[in-house]
Amino acid sequence: MPLTHRRAAQKKAELLEQLRAMELPAQTFRDWCPMLDDQLLSLMVGELCDRLRLMFFGNLAQDWSEFVLTDLGIYRYESVDIGPESRGFQCRQDLEDYLHLRQLRVSVEQGADLADIVPPLLAFSSSNPYLCSRQSCLLFQIAQQLERSGELEQALLLYQQSAHGEARWRQIRVLEQLGRDAEAYDQALAFSQTPGSDEESQRLERALTRLQRKLGLQMVKKPKAASETRIDLVLPAPTHGSVEIAVRDHLQQDDAPVHYVENTLLCSLFGLLCWEAIFAPLPGSFFHPFHSGPVDLHSPDFYAPAANTCSNAVYCNLNNPTTGN
Repeated sequence: MPLTHRRAAQKKAELLEQLRAMELPAQTFRDWCPMLDDQLLSLMVGELCDRLRLMFFGNLAQDWSEFVLTDLGIYRYESVDIGPESRGFQCRQDLEDYLHLRQLRVSVEQGADLADIVPPLLAFSSSNPYLCSRQSCLLFQIAQQLERSGELEQALLLYQQSAHGEARWRQIRVLEQLGRDAEAYDQALAFSQTPGSDEESQRLERALTRLQRKLGLQMVKKPKAASETRIDLVLPAPTHGSVEIAVRDHLQQDDAPVHYVENTLLCSLFGLLCWEAIFAPLPGSFFHPFHSGPVDLHSPDFYAPAANTCSNAVYCNLNNPTTGN
């Protein structure tokens, strides 16, 4: 039965509303379309296609539309010379382990009982750093849930088992919530000897100061900050533009031009100088041609291999300014 108000540009939701308004009886497909063949064919290789997509991309978030969007110029990626050693999965077991971890994560998101998820997650082991990082992220995610729900002892256990970048810092906070300040102080002191990042170093420094005060320990004096050169200006309110532009115009001289660039200049220069290092085809950094940056950029062990590559790239670029991008 044709729809009376159907238009070519009409949305499916509008067509559905028209069908519902007609109050047609429920029928089988054969009753609706008696002239078609009795046989309906369905493609039953969805799971296989997902596995092939996972093998190529290293994740199930990207799909084959990346090829089309890249050809159309909508997505643009840096060309990286990717070899067999750069693959996200080196064997079939890596693939099975990824799907196992993904199923555990889906179960967490669907609100499954954590008591059924934590034991197999803690028992998981792999020689693949990419999979280990995914395990650490999921452990950290569950630990956060437990911490928010007040199950601090269980949260502490998972934080201790996780290599997530914020797991050590959260251990200190949980120990403080448990009233175990002396243990928190010892942990913070030990972690501060080998901080994983500048952010963690600053957080541990604040924690040590707070815990020293709580425990009545002698406060360690902070080194005095380096003196700064300050210029105080009193300028008329700008009639157009911002305060920064007004300061730029005031300081401008013919023999000493002034440019206002905020943080963009240094970041851009650093990116150009270290471009070869950022997009070096190190194992575990790029799995396929559709990465906008290294996969392991935020992993705890990113610094060591990247620092060596960056040093070499900077040396080459400084001695040969025509190299790089």
